[in-house]
Amino acid sequence: TPLDLGLVAGIVQQACDALNYAHDLKESGESLGLVHRDVTPSNVFLTESGVAKLLDFGIAKAKGASTSTQEGTVKGKYAYMAPEQLRGLEIDRRVDVFAVGIVLFELLALRRLFQRKTDYLTFQAVLDEPLRDVRTYRPDAPDALVAVLTKCLAPMPQDRYDTTRQLRAALVSAIGEPMWGPHEIADTFHAAIRIDLVAGEEAVGMFLQRPLRVAALALTAAIATAPALAAEDSYDLNVIIPLTGGGAFLGKAENQALGV
Repeated sequence: TPLDLGLVAGIVQQACDALNYAHDLKESGESLGLVHRDVTPSNVFLTESGVAKLLDFGIAKAKGASTSTQEGTVKGKYAYMAPEQLRGLEIDRRVDVFAVGIVLFELLALRRLFQRKTDYLTFQAVLDEPLRDVRTYRPDAPDALVAVLTKCLAPMPQDRYDTTRQLRAALVSAIGEPMWGPHEIADTFHAAIRIDLVAGEEAVGMFLQRPLRVAALALTAAIATAPALAAEDSYDLNVIIPLTGGGAFLGKAENQALGV
């Protein structure tokens, strides 16, 4: 089932706000030039209250910061990198704009954009393949939203939005309907989790009618994979973006969130 456009926009605009906050950080009045470099669905978590948190600034880079990374070394997840990042060239906040564009596409299409079976094929997809039209998977996507994606995912950085603030404003304008706030996102997410819980319980119940050893294995698997890890208070976006081979996976919250 496609995700409501307002839900998608509500999540992405929160990610844009978090990135804009990070990009604009200053020290002694001078911009730090911070770039996240690893914006992916697994690094955007939704709390139970519907607030999106941008995680894992572990490979973020500030302008002029000392680093042991050699020139030309690629840092990040290949399927979410801008072309200049894959090539090991100089980067700025526009690589994060590119990555947000990928996340936006995947939330709309519910499929991976550039991920392929091997790193080489993923590199090739980012660098050489023409951008897929999201309307192939979401015929209801407004033309203005397609234009936002096209600009985000432009191969050349100068053709993208300069900031995630600009991207957020364009998204609000393009979506053509009110974006969901945290409360609406939370209500929808909780309902989805309850549905998965019921399905998981039914599956376990069926296995419990089988021999004890099989039932024990089934119960162990259900506990390990159920989308109910209810004790956790946040889930990454891979909960709602099916993997290429089908299904979805959960991520548990790390304590690396940027508190914005």
